[in-house]
Amino acid sequence: MDIYKGIKLFVSDCHKNSQKVVFTHGVFDLLHKGHLKTLNESKLLGDVLIVGIDSDKLVKKIKGSSRPIIGENDRLELIKNVRGVASALILNPSDKELHDLNNYFQKLYKYLEVDVVTSGNPSEYCIDQKKICDKLDIEYQLAGEELVETTTSIVKRIRDIKSC
Repeated sequence: MDIYKGIKLFVSDCHKNSQKVVFTHGVFDLLHKGHLKTLNESKLLGDVLIVGIDSDKLVKKIKGSSRPIIGENDRLELIKNVRGVASALILNPSDKELHDLNNYFQKLYKYLEVDVVTSGNPSEYCIDQKKICDKLDIEYQLAGEELVETTTSIVKRIRDIKSC
């Protein structure tokens, strides 16, 4: 978890200033309206929004070998430039941690000491973020839960057009 030490120090500084820190994370591939809705609603739940961007390796584990479409560094740069995002980082679990994402995210949330964790709908991690947050006594909220077109559906539509 030492690779996230800079963010941990940032969170600590926010807490010293009595700021409520919200953390959300995801793939954020082909940034779309649903992503923006999740980020905007997440920001409303606190004073500071930190966003975790899934590493390319993590995205491949979750979505398969054809993803991501946009590389992790470019996705990070896009998210850092969304209004309301105070900081962003690439989430890069080890090969061992990739096989137990529940444990990885539990350790991450605990290490960062954020006040609120949010997720959009649907969550693709196959982890129970609410259960993890309840165990750690961290507030959990759905954000941007209104179903909108997803990156996966956009990719499918593009592939369908291409095959015509």
